[in-house]
Amino acid sequence: MPRYSPTFAPFKSLVKQFKSSCDGGLSTSFDSIVARIDKFAKISSSVAEHKGKTPVDTSPLVTELGGDATAVGENTLAKGTLDAKTVDVGLVTYSVATASFTAAASSPLGGAAVASTSSFANVAGADLVFTFNTHEQLPVSAQANTAYSKSTTTVIAIDFEFWDSLKGPLVIEQTKHTVHATGKIDLSGNIATFRASLESKAPNTLVSLDTQVLTLEDTLSTVASSAVLGASDWF
Repeated sequence: MPRYSPTFAPFKSLVKQFKSSCDGGLSTSFDSIVARIDKFAKISSSVAEHKGKTPVDTSPLVTELGGDATAVGENTLAKGTLDAKTVDVGLVTYSVATASFTAAASSPLGGAAVASTSSFANVAGADLVFTFNTHEQLPVSAQANTAYSKSTTTVIAIDFEFWDSLKGPLVIEQTKHTVHATGKIDLSGNIATFRASLESKAPNTLVSLDTQVLTLEDTLSTVASSAVLGASDWF
């Protein structure tokens, strides 16, 4: 795709940020990432249209994301959020998605506390896919009466309908794992919360969400969720 290389400057900037984000999560908010990718996608589509390009790739862009959080102890918190947006802007379709799950537990009377989380994002039908994973936790010990875990996955996917790579999609993935030396957990009761913001904009769209949220007094908080977004010009 050499003739379109000048339009890739905004995306190259975001790639640089992904590669340099080794000391924490992405410094850019979900809405900011969407705005930058939307601008890039519209420029790419406009250049392709100006060059007289037509669709050669009619496969839909499908994004799946989700995860879970479980906290066990006297006081517990489990929290999950899903944010995803898939948009068709002409000859380019993009998807930006973030799944974040947090679990925290404390047992002041001396009981064991456990917190575990996971997150994921998968994409089909894209030419460029960038995935950033982070996982944070407190040190795990047999006698711990506090526990904390947080997992976040952010994916950016772009499908150029006017171009089809014979080598398959370009995929870049980065993972950061952090174990905090100490941490204070101030909890009271057993709480489980979930929030989702999912949007798909195209001639043909799909949004599906499956969620389970549960609390047990003095025992458990848990959240699990998965979502699928699809966008296509074609039936």
